[in-house]
Amino acid sequence: MTGRQRVPIPPPLSAQVLFQSNRTCCICREGGRPIQIHHVDEDPSNSSIDNLAVLCTVCHNDTQIRGGFGRKLDANQVVLFRDDWIKAVQRYRATQEIVGDRKPDTAIGLQLRLATVLPDIYKEHGSTVELIRYYEQVGSVELRDKFIDELLARDPAPYEIIECREQQHRLDLVPADVWEAAIRDAWPDEQTVAYLQNLSGQTVEALRTILKAVLDRLDEGNLFNAAFVLKNLNFYASVEALFKMCLETYASENDIWWQLRSLQELGWTREAKELLLSHEAAIRSGSSLHLKLELARALIDEDWMFELEKELAEAGPGAYIALVSEDEHPELQA
Repeated sequence: MTGRQRVPIPPPLSAQVLFQSNRTCCICREGGRPIQIHHVDEDPSNSSIDNLAVLCTVCHNDTQIRGGFGRKLDANQVVLFRDDWIKAVQRYRATQEIVGDRKPDTAIGLQLRLATVLPDIYKEHGSTVELIRYYEQVGSVELRDKFIDELLARDPAPYEIIECREQQHRLDLVPADVWEAAIRDAWPDEQTVAYLQNLSGQTVEALRTILKAVLDRLDEGNLFNAAFVLKNLNFYASVEALFKMCLETYASENDIWWQLRSLQELGWTREAKELLLSHEAAIRSGSSLHLKLELARALIDEDWMFELEKELAEAGPGAYIALVSEDEHPELQA
């Protein structure tokens, strides 16, 4: 504390901090105890609201005691307790008119109990990535980003960089050479390779990798591993990405039918309707019964739908085969 000058907390800020915590210690949460506003980083000149927490005198003493892995109650733990307590107070205030005499939740749950031990264990073992995952899991963005910054400053492995940026939902910050290095380092772990390929936008390559892995496991008789890979593979995201790629390709080729089918498979009904209506004249003058029927549905023209359904029934399966195998609508390719 040498060299740090205590600066009084402005009264409006002090009032705000006390109000957020219901004038109750965020650690023990026992009402009626003498309280004080604690500077989380122990810098008495840093009175930003993110650096302040309400503690009773007993819990404040715990921030000063050292032993075991470190302090009995360190800054990161105080932040987790504070943020959770503020949420509990907010929930109480939002519902107190309905539930009457109910008090803010005072029970300290399993996650907060673990918060007093897990971070220290991860630090003791040098598991910074696990520590980052933990803070992401409990919703502490401030602590997550703090340790991400520390890790990135130490020239981490490519996979660790990707892990950090994924936790922040900022994969756009990962350079191309980091992706390449991480995928190269992951071989022969096909599941990790496919995971990285999928994250980096290499959808087709990821599917090839993971499907080969599944087939290999089936050939080996390792049914559990094959099932596990399939269960954890995000097929929906991969399928969606493929249909988006198809949509882009067919749009560049001005192929209305396959643009429509791609939009339908994506579930983009509004965009599908807009596509049909923007090409209404060409579809009406064309020969594709299927496109005309889709347009009639978009227009909610029941009489036209009735006539088209009859024509398609009379044409039989050949109408569909002709549509997908021949250049049936050249007027739409212009």
